[in-house]
Amino acid sequence: MSKSYIVLYTLGAVIFSGGAANYYVSGSAQIAGLTCSDDRISAYGWTHSDRARAELAAILSWKKESTKRGASFAEWHTARDRHLTCHTIGGPNGHYQCTISALPCKVTKYEAGA
Repeated sequence: MSKSYIVLYTLGAVIFSGGAANYYVSGSAQIAGLTCSDDRISAYGWTHSDRARAELAAILSWKKESTKRGASFAEWHTARDRHLTCHTIGGPNGHYQCTISALPCKVTKYEAGA
């Protein structure tokens, strides 16, 4: 097993632990130090037999689409009003495919100790 696979798998497991097929993270787009786009970006990732990798694929696709607004908007952790939905293709032993959408935001101001 390659080192990069272990890192990606661990990252996916940490970020996406839990059994729910969908999640929604709501948050005000009006947060001090963040500037958010008014346009929601939606994307989907490639299919994979491992759900965490399918979720990561969707996030990477979303990030790629977000860079069209500028590289600083392409960070999933700063996005607001995030939605992720995964479904199984091919029955219970099939592959997962995830769709994702959010409002991209960029950090405009950072104050140490704030």
